[in-house]
Parts: sequence; C-alpha cells; structure tokens
Amino acid sequence: VCFGKTFLADWYKVVCEACALDHDLALWPEGDATLIGSRGINISGGQQARVCLARALYSRAEVYLLDDPLAKLDVRVSSHVFENAILGLLGGHTRIMVTNNYSVARQSDAAIVVESGRVSVKEPSAAVTTPFLQGLVETSDARGGSASAQEALLSALKDEEADHDALGASKSQSLLGALPPAGGLGFFMRHLAAGVTSPGYLAIYCVIIVLEVAVAEAGVYMLVLWTEDPYADEHPHGWYGGIYAAFIVAEVVFAQIKFPFLASITQGAWDSLHDALLKSVLNSSLMWLQAVPVGQVLQRFSGTLGRIEDQVFHRTDMVLQEMCFLPVIAITVCVGFPPFVVVVVVIAVVVYLLMRRLGGNLKGARLAENDLRRASLQHYTETLHGLVLVRTFPGASGWFLHRFDELLTARAARQEELAVYDASVLFRLNLTAAVFYGSACFAIVLGRELFDLKPGFAGFIMANACFFFHVLSCFSEQTTGLLEVA
Repeated sequence: VCFGKTFLADWYKVVCEACALDHDLALWPEGDATLIGSRGINISGGQQARVCLARALYSRAEVYLLDDPLAKLDVRVSSHVFENAILGLLGGHTRIMVTNNYSVARQSDAAIVVESGRVSVKEPSAAVTTPFLQGLVETSDARGGSASAQEALLSALKDEEADHDALGASKSQSLLGALPPAGGLGFFMRHLAAGVTSPGYLAIYCVIIVLEVAVAEAGVYMLVLWTEDPYADEHPHGWYGGIYAAFIVAEVVFAQIKFPFLASITQGAWDSLHDALLKSVLNSSLMWLQAVPVGQVLQRFSGTLGRIEDQVFHRTDMVLQEMCFLPVIAITVCVGFPPFVVVVVVIAVVVYLLMRRLGGNLKGARLAENDLRRASLQHYTETLHGLVLVRTFPGASGWFLHRFDELLTARAARQEELAVYDASVLFRLNLTAAVFYGSACFAIVLGRELFDLKPGFAGFIMANACFFFHVLSCFSEQTTGLLEVA
C-alpha cells in the first residue's frame, strides 16, 4: 500500500478503513506483510481492486484516474468504498473514473458518455437518460423496484468475500511438495534407486566398480611384491612390469565400460523424477493452478530438475566408487596391521560426527541462499512486469531498487557464510588428516618388530592409510556437495 512512500500509521489506517481493507488484513495469514503474489494472483479480484485504490489514496496525489474500481466489488463493499474513499478521502481532488454505474454517474460533476463510437460531455442528469443507462434502470425496476440499479448491475458478480480462503490455500500449497526432500546422501540414494529400471544394470555397475577398485589395489600390491622379492632377478625380464601394466589396463577398461550403465541409471532416475513432478502438476486442483505463477512451475521443470540431474550425474560415480574404496582399503590395512582397526574406527567416527554437525548448518545456509536467489529473481521479474505502475508513483522506483539491494546484500552474506563453512570443513579435515597420518606412521614404526613388517609392506600400509583418509574426505565432500541440489 505504501509503495515507496513513508509509512504514516494514522494515514495508513484511515486509507485501509476507507478501502474496506481492514477486515481483509485481519483475515490474511500475515496481515499487511502477506505476499499477494505476482499481479495479486493470490487474492480475489475485489481485493486486488481495493489494494490498488488504497495505493492511489495513500500517495496523496492531485489527480486520480480510476478504471472502474467498483466493478469487482459486491453491493455492500462497493457502497462503502464509494462513500468513504472516492467521495470521502478524495473529496476536493480531481477524479476521473470509468464506470457503467448510473448511480455513480449521477453524483459526478460532469459525465463523458461514449455511445455508438461517439464521445460527448453532458450533465450528470442528462447522461443518465442515454438509451444504454436508461435500459439499465428499466432492468433494475423490472427486478422488483426495491432493488437499486446498482444491485441489478452487480447481482451477477462473484461475492469476493468467499475468496478469503483461497489465499490460505495457496499459501499452504507449494510446488516443492511435488519433489521429494532434496539435499544430502539420502536424497541421492532415493533418486538413484528411482532410476533402477532393471536390477541387473545396478548389479553389473556395482560389480564393475568393485573390480576397478580391486585391480587398482592389486596393481600397487604387485609393486610391493616386486620390491620385496629376493628372487626378482631370476624372473624373466619385465615379468612384474607386465603384470603391473595388465592391472593398469584393466583399471582403465573397467573405468570406461561402467559409464553406459551409469548413464542409463541416472537417466532413468531423472525420467522418474520428471514424471512424478508432471503427474503432481496435472493432478493439482484448479485453485492451486490459479494461485501458483506459471514461471514458478517452469522453473521447477527447467531449473530445479536440471540442477538435480547435473549434480547427481557428476557425483554418482565418485560417491559409489569411494563407497567401494573405503571398505577395500580398510580391510587391506587392517589385515596387514591388525592394531590399525582401532585407528580406522576412531577416525571414521570422528569424520562422521564432524560432517554431520557441519552438514546441518551447511544445508540450512544453502537452502537460505537458494531462497534468496529465487526471491531476488522474482522481485526483478515483478518489477519489470509492473514497470509502468512503478513509474506512476513518485518514490516507488527508489523503494524497489532498495529492496533489490537488500536481497543482493543478504544473498552475498549467505554466500560468505557458505565460504566460511567450506573453509572450516577443509581446515578440520586437514588437521584430522595430519593427526591421523602421524599416528599411523608412529604405530607402524612401533609395531614393525612385533608384526615383522618388511619395509615395502610397511610403506604399502602407510600409503593405504593415507589414501583411506583421502577417500573418506572426498566422500564427505561429495555428499556435502549434494546439498546444492536443494
């Protein structure tokens, strides 16, 4: 209502009462802070007309151009608005109003009649005698004599008081309900499972990943055997090197042949999610379809689904491969050096608790940043659509610009908060990695004599211990990155 003007509580209250908005403000979920949507889509036509009239009155202009503001109001509200707002608060101002209400025309200072393509200026009493308005008067008399012509004209209009519930319904429904809860490893697993049209594809894909991890570890282990074999010189030249090269080739082959299965699974998951969203929209109520802007629906199909597909497809291979690497490396290290079981369990618990604690804060910050991004885009779009109206009110342009700056500032603050969280996670993981690797080296040195570890095998275990933490950190990073799809 203020629309860029300074808020004056007394004048604001008078304007709302004159435009019969006080009752609506009491019923709306958040009062005058309720979002009415793009072009007032969340409120009735009568409420839209009265909000626009209240904006005009609050601006204290000298000349008012009113495009039939009473047409969408019922008889009681129309009489109240005409007497208290148009004749009351606007008394003494120039008012040019388009109307087909003869009772309003009779109270005007001059009437401009448009009839048969001709425009003429007449006295109000003479304007009422035109064939068109005279026909309306006769229609009113034919309906019972006791009813006024205004009641005859507006009897077919929808009672706008019945639309109060529509605002609450539109607030309670959201297009986000059509999508499963986004963000995190749980959403990733549900999304991936939705694309498994054939369990055989998933089984083959998992087997390929396990084989890829196994040949990678076997290749490194072959180098250890080569260095520790006292009879290595007795073998044919290049025997160990050939075996190691075979493992490398096998790893490359497995890494390539798994992608067609990955593409099939992720495409099936995207199709399933798209179909669920489409069915949800098609089965929605008419009230919901009228309340939700078309742009928001298109954003869900083009923006949100596309972002989910990009994030999940690029991270699926990394997450699943690291899920296979972790147990293989842990088993390898623990078999070679049994006391390391305690270290592996402790570090896994520490990283899990660390990522769980920071992940909740990080998810909240990402959700808030996404909300601010959508709000800034929505504000910019609405400003462009209503640019003609914004320019009509002095000071409104500055208010819209200030609001846009506020959204950008808030979004920048959230992005800075995300950067701090990322830096905090990285610092804590690196610090834990240093402590973990140092403890592993110290334990292996102390237990070398006890377990009769040869230098090559000790180095192999230490390398795997370091690699174990690296894979665990990457797994935590990938699962945290999945929060970006929210």
